Amino acid sequence: MPSSPRRGLVNGDNAVCSFSAVSLSKSPRSRVRPLGLNAICLRYFNVAGAAAPELGDPSAFNLIPLVFQALDRGQRPQVFGADYPTPDGTGVREYIHVSDLAHAHLAAARGLQAGAPSATYNIGRGEGFSVLEVPRTISEVTGLAVDHEVVARRAGDPAHVVTAVDQIRDGLGFTAVHNLRSMVESARAGWQRRRASQRGLPNSFGPVCGRLGSGRPSISAQPISGCASLCRMLPKRSMRWTGLRLADAARRQLAVVHG
Repeated sequence: MPSSPRRGLVNGDNAVCSFSAVSLSKSPRSRVRPLGLNAICLRYFNVAGAAAPELGDPSAFNLIPLVFQALDRGQRPQVFGADYPTPDGTGVREYIHVSDLAHAHLAAARGLQAGAPSATYNIGRGEGFSVLEVPRTISEVTGLAVDHEVVARRAGDPAHVVTAVDQIRDGLGFTAVHNLRSMVESARAGWQRRRASQRGLPNSFGPVCGRLGSGRPSISAQPISGCASLCRMLPKRSMRWTGLRLADAARRQLAVVHG
């Protein structure tokens, strides 16, 4: 059974998804143990921002790009549920800047080189933001009003999912440095560049940039956890290509952070 908590912090011992005995036997730590090697598994929730505008990712896989997509289309994003036991009634989630994510991977690699034991760590800031706090920050950064529509909850969405960061801080010496505003500002810069490139427009963002396909953006209280959730959402035929794109994006982000 999944053990994601409804309240409190998620630590390295919490399972985000249910696993079978077969999948557990194929986990990285299980695979390298017979070889006398150690492995560090990193788990994270919603990745946002960009190390540089040219590395901006417009894929709408979490709340921040969903709001930009809604502004781009001139639509009202949907909020799934506003009656949770949280300060403003909407779900609370954690976000991590992609540059912090890259630094965490570097910390894990250096730790293994120095002889660190096998472990599972969550990457985060140890603080969450509600579904409504994020659009408010986007509105402050862009100067544009974000008009949302509240709809019914989605089944299974927890009210609060935030990571405990003491384990990765103590084990690898890693601490995330980018706050929510930094994530939004860098995500906006990447979105501006992408839209301007596609449309041949000046490098500025506004709701008149044109419609980008069909469908309605939805602001969800559903947690997204690393690549596992991406794989669940994608057709099998596109998973390999998406994996290659993710690997290339990680390489380029690390080049900016480390170079």
